[in-house]
Amino acid sequence: MLPSSPHVLSVYERFSEGIIPALKELPAEEARKTLCINSTTCHVGTSQELAQILGKLQVNIVDAPVSGGKYLAPLIVHHALGLTLY
Repeated sequence: MLPSSPHVLSVYERFSEGIIPALKELPAEEARKTLCINSTTCHVGTSQELAQILGKLQVNIVDAPVSGGKYLAPLIVHHALGLTLY
């Protein structure tokens, strides 16, 4: 879980180590199979910006904010999606 919009953008855009550069390396067919889930409580404009960027790469993104803070949010994501966050 990331605390705010600048943190989210840095993880996605971080030079050669970010999510977006990694996605650009995928074959188009694999990119279309990719789903990014943004479960932070970042600004809606940040989610929209990411959706535009990822859309150009044919990557899907879901804006799924989670409430409950850093202690309850991982539990909520685990129960809702069956994912474990570390």
